[in-house]
Amino acid sequence: MAIESTHERLLTVAEVAERLRVHPITVRRLIKAGRLRALTIGRSVRVREVDVDAFARPVERRELPRPAPEELERRRAAARALRAAREATGPIGFSTLELVRASRRELEERGER
Repeated sequence: MAIESTHERLLTVAEVAERLRVHPITVRRLIKAGRLRALTIGRSVRVREVDVDAFARPVERRELPRPAPEELERRRAAARALRAAREATGPIGFSTLELVRASRRELEERGER
């Protein structure tokens, strides 16, 4: 009785990086994020060739539906109201730099810096 061998080609992280033309760290990040399947054999990481091919397959782009004219007008009105509210508020009277300096002084006075 003959047993068919189903050996899959396993690639190293460096080989996958070369195929995808990215840095090996990028490959490891893709694996960690779950976007690229991998196997751990001992202390080494291997990726099945079919998984690399599936990952590299082009994604079909589709056009997003355009919002209805009423929705566009609602969004424009909301943006106008936000701009008007910002203009009505005016400046707050101090800069970010002044706020950072005051916070640092406060930390130094408490001995936390």
